[in-house]
Amino acid sequence: MARPITFDPVETIEAALELFWKHGYHAVSVEDIVRQTGLNRHSLYARYGSKFGLLMSALEHYRGVVLEQIRERLSGCESSRRRLQALLELRDPGPSETVWEKMLARGCFAIRVSAELRDSHAELGRHLDEFGDTLEELVTDVIRDGQSRGEIRGDRSPEDLASVLVSGFLAPMIYTPTRPRTDAFLAVLD
Repeated sequence: MARPITFDPVETIEAALELFWKHGYHAVSVEDIVRQTGLNRHSLYARYGSKFGLLMSALEHYRGVVLEQIRERLSGCESSRRRLQALLELRDPGPSETVWEKMLARGCFAIRVSAELRDSHAELGRHLDEFGDTLEELVTDVIRDGQSRGEIRGDRSPEDLASVLVSGFLAPMIYTPTRPRTDAFLAVLD
């Protein structure tokens, strides 16, 4: 009979995410993980297989949190343009969502991990591509809806417009978002 889980998996993942995000994968030791998460070595290896397995679980958790907040911004009965504006405003300085504050201060966790480990773990690049593809699909659906209502220009494909907006959404990982930049990205819809 399997031993019952004696730790909170979500709290463990969030604590590991914090460690990896603050310090990077290579700088975090198994001892650091044990100390910060309260997870013992046996549970770490039994549940996650390895330090890298824990990192992948933290990355998947991060991706889930980010996509959930994005979906929330893109849903609703407001105009398509307003939903897209709400998405772009999510990554403006001073958002109330903690993950976005950390992302603006530290950079995107997924991008940082991928950059650190790209030579030894090519699957991280695919993980980023999947995230980008999912984000573009979500934005494409909102643009398609806006085009059908006449709110968004129809002379460009929803996929092309989504590609531009997603690039604008991801740009703050490189430079600080500002209201004029948000407005400039939204102007492509007119």
